[in-house]
Amino acid sequence: MAMLCQLPFTILEHIGLEVAVIDPLGPPNDLVSLLCTCRHIYNSLSFDDNRHLYARIFRSMFDTRAVARRFGNRCSRLNNVAQQLKVYCATLRRIRRGDTAADSKVIMADLWTVLLMMLENDGKNEAQLEWAGLKDFVDRFVRTRLYDNSDQTSGWPPESELNALALWLMWLTTDEVTLREETAEARRQLMELVRPYVVLPIRYPAFWQPDYHFEFPIPDGRPLYHAITPHGFYPPYRNPEQLGHMHQHHGLRFRASVPPISIAAKLLYFARSEATPFQVPNTLPANREEALARGITHTMPTQEDYRRFNEHKAAAPIKPASWDWYSSLNDGDARQEDDGVWKKTLKSKSAKWDHDWYRMLYCFDPWYVSEIKSLLYMKGTLDGDWMGRMLLPESRQYWDIYMGSTFEPQKPTMTTVPISFRLREYHSVSPKTPIQRGGPPKEQPEDLFNDGIMRAWVPDGWELREMSGSVRPHDANGLQIRGCEYARWQEGQASGHNPTTCKMCIKRDEEARRAESAREKKRKSPSDMDDSGDGGMPTEDDAEDRGEGRARPKRARARSPSARRNEPVAVEPVTAADADAGPADLAGGIDISGAQIQGHRAELQDIVGPSVLVDDLIDAEMKDSAASVPCDGVQDIILVGETLPEHGQAWHHYRFYGRVRKYDGLVAIVRFPTFIPELGTTIFRGYLIGNQHFVGNWRAVTTNWNATPLEGPFIVSRASDTE
Repeated sequence: MAMLCQLPFTILEHIGLEVAVIDPLGPPNDLVSLLCTCRHIYNSLSFDDNRHLYARIFRSMFDTRAVARRFGNRCSRLNNVAQQLKVYCATLRRIRRGDTAADSKVIMADLWTVLLMMLENDGKNEAQLEWAGLKDFVDRFVRTRLYDNSDQTSGWPPESELNALALWLMWLTTDEVTLREETAEARRQLMELVRPYVVLPIRYPAFWQPDYHFEFPIPDGRPLYHAITPHGFYPPYRNPEQLGHMHQHHGLRFRASVPPISIAAKLLYFARSEATPFQVPNTLPANREEALARGITHTMPTQEDYRRFNEHKAAAPIKPASWDWYSSLNDGDARQEDDGVWKKTLKSKSAKWDHDWYRMLYCFDPWYVSEIKSLLYMKGTLDGDWMGRMLLPESRQYWDIYMGSTFEPQKPTMTTVPISFRLREYHSVSPKTPIQRGGPPKEQPEDLFNDGIMRAWVPDGWELREMSGSVRPHDANGLQIRGCEYARWQEGQASGHNPTTCKMCIKRDEEARRAESAREKKRKSPSDMDDSGDGGMPTEDDAEDRGEGRARPKRARARSPSARRNEPVAVEPVTAADADAGPADLAGGIDISGAQIQGHRAELQDIVGPSVLVDDLIDAEMKDSAASVPCDGVQDIILVGETLPEHGQAWHHYRFYGRVRKYDGLVAIVRFPTFIPELGTTIFRGYLIGNQHFVGNWRAVTTNWNATPLEGPFIVSRASDTE
């Protein structure tokens, strides 16, 4: 033992790291034994005396790139990273205990922590949560507690923050093995549990904000509702005062909201419904060739068409990430992952969730639009071929539910219909003029509520004409709108963006100059320095490496007092009193300070320490992080397309046009029949979730723009080349 205590401090710290991560899954319990060997080791490696060690342990056990990419450098400071280790390990222990009957506030705090971990997951977080048994925990919670307090909501499952967290985590932990091994009975049970969230948009909001709006913030005094139902006002809004949950995460304080519960419910429902394939009538032609040989030229599916849709899984789970995914990257890809800037070419799994993350941060309050909101829709995502399904609720049952408030299981019944489309994406690049928001026709001029959702927010009577690789809008009189042109998006091709003429670039440059001028003034005025902080002086934490992969130069750390002195160190055992007061929770993992992290809400401020409130725009580092995404000049996005040709012969031919809402990335697409007007027009509205699933609600066209429409859920995903 004496020889161990004579080792240089850096080597002793490295030994502590190796001991802590000898088993990388779960809290570093083995470190407790090392800390209890003697007072010198305890003083050298304890949490209070060596935050550097615990930051290294965190980076060895958990993913960090998404945090740095989304929040900037502040979250990577030693104290913040080390404190986050305590929070994560305490959460893992509680989840592993599996007590789904625990107090709802404790469970909600833990599920929030877990949701942030899953959205930042690049392989390590997922492995840690799998060790903790998260999948089983949320599955049991959903199946036993989803309807808690439903006696207060006429039998309907509550639209609570806790339920939303549970369903989103159930989706994020769903994988192909889960779907394959789930029994038919368990599958049916879950589908019935979440059915109300899926099929009742009059009660459960389907979007971050109602689709009636295109421009935000909503002006004061503008009408918000146009109907009162037994379920409440329509369209339903999510109350921003109840949604904004304050979080303490990596030393930052910010307000965020869990995504709408109906979206997670749809993903779970469709993933299970796809396990029951379409029944293929054997009386149909085997394929299109046989149909033509029989003289069948009208629209009709063949057995091959049914099989094609059975094989395509629109709600296929996102594939899991591997712990060592980074080691397989080439040098160029590794540099991109480490530079802290979001790019479409990032390989990390967490990058798929950046758009969903920014919605959580900025899209729950329709009266507030952040200056640093960014990345809500990945340009070019919808360009290509898509397949999936829509559910048609039985209309009489749907309106019966609309007019009544009492919950009835298994209603309304629904019919599954295949859908497909091929879309082309077009961008309005500054300084071109984008089209104005839509609205009701001239016959309803008094309506100030609807921004034209029945035409995908395109002005009434306007036509989007594809001409020579661009779309040129024409007004109701057939005249082309002057200065309004949308360029075709194509992967790898220049968009025509010119920073010298782009209004967005010019504005950004002006803001950057003003910010630099303000910083220069502050540097010249020492009296303005923050007394509570580090006075703007560089600290050891500022220089700390935020990455977890390839080595970078690091500032040498000062040794602890006992390590700096070149003198013999007495080997003293650690007493029980030392252990109780000091660095380890000997009974169950790492709580190095001895404090129990429970409840999170009231105690988190004291546990984690000083913080920075980012949603009030006082965190300059986060602004810089958002501004680091290069400007592409894109100010508006429209879509045009048609049904896939081979699918149109089976399920009818349609044409499509649509638009992307800048506020939150909501996509609205109008589908209208190419040959048979009686088929009717349908509007699809939804989000790209994880940049993989386009999921949302379709609605019927109504003669009154503000009438409550018949609605149902849909989901599509990208069609493979073989489909």
